[in-house]
Amino acid sequence: LGEPQAVLASALSKPPSEAVEEAILTLRAMGALNGHTGDGMPCLSPLGRFLAILPLSPMSGKMLLYGAKLGVLKPVAAVVALLNLRTPFVQTIDKDQRGKQ
Repeated sequence: LGEPQAVLASALSKPPSEAVEEAILTLRAMGALNGHTGDGMPCLSPLGRFLAILPLSPMSGKMLLYGAKLGVLKPVAAVVALLNLRTPFVQTIDKDQRGKQ
């Protein structure tokens, strides 16, 4: 696709450049990015390619991968599911509901 900063700069709601840099640093620390291609763009590692497929945060995906590798997928999947749940104790009020109150 191209360099992350350039691709995200053309997005409708551009993330702050500091957030993009922090995300790249986090992915490097996780081992999802390694080195650069010949044109200077970051390159996905095999772990990064696997994590890109999953509809989860990279940290959650890595937890699932290592849980499966170590033979403890069920408990790790339960933890990942709980970490990705929104709290049931916060209730949002829609505009329609506000008008009825």
